[in-house]
Amino acid sequence: MAGCSADSFSNVSAAAFNCLVAKAAKYGVTIGSDSGSASTTGFTISWNYDRGASKLTIQCTDKPFWAPCSTVKGKVKEEVQACTGK
Repeated sequence: MAGCSADSFSNVSAAAFNCLVAKAAKYGVTIGSDSGSASTTGFTISWNYDRGASKLTIQCTDKPFWAPCSTVKGKVKEEVQACTGK
């Protein structure tokens, strides 16, 4: 298993981050702080949310071989856009 490069998103409000926390929970990922990592069903995700800069960095650090990074990163981007409206 291997990971993907990190993606950073700007202009992520606290409300948008809370929206993403709720979405992550639906995938079995528990986010209890502004930074950390969590694993579920073969995927490990790390994140760092800088509230002062309204910047969120997300990285899939481990994944099954059958899940290409383009798919993983595309899903992350889709969920961030759904919560930020951008």
